[in-house]
Amino acid sequence: MQAAEKKQLEQIIKEQEEADNTAEMYNNLTSDMLTENPDVAKSALGKNRAIGFMYKGMNQEELKKFYAAQKEQMAAAKAKREAQDKMEAEWQALAKSIQREVARLDIQDQRKRREIARQLLEENQLMALQQKEKEKYYREVVNNNTPTDDYYSQFNTTTR
Repeated sequence: MQAAEKKQLEQIIKEQEEADNTAEMYNNLTSDMLTENPDVAKSALGKNRAIGFMYKGMNQEELKKFYAAQKEQMAAAKAKREAQDKMEAEWQALAKSIQREVARLDIQDQRKRREIARQLLEENQLMALQQKEKEKYYREVVNNNTPTDDYYSQFNTTTR
């Protein structure tokens, strides 16, 4: 009798396991896991959030919106790059023109300095010539006075 009960218990366990397996297969076949239902992946945390392991991808309308937005972003990025390139070219042109102007002013400044140095040299030469003539005049005329006897005779002539 115990064997019959054991067999009956095994039969009940086997039938229960088959029923569970059948229910699991039915649930898997009819569940949202295997369907392409996009509502399954929607998160309770927000409308733009998705549950990653249940997400099956975008539908055609969402893909069209996505590609349109992507094209807009690419066009905006291209326009921004072109604007930056244009601005960079303008800055380069400005830098070159400033560099040319600085070089021109530097050359002009060098010319002025050479002219001033030449004028200074001429003035110095003229002053040196004048000084030599003045020294010659003092040497030959002013300092060439030799005292005579009359000069020496005027001293010690009276007593005080």
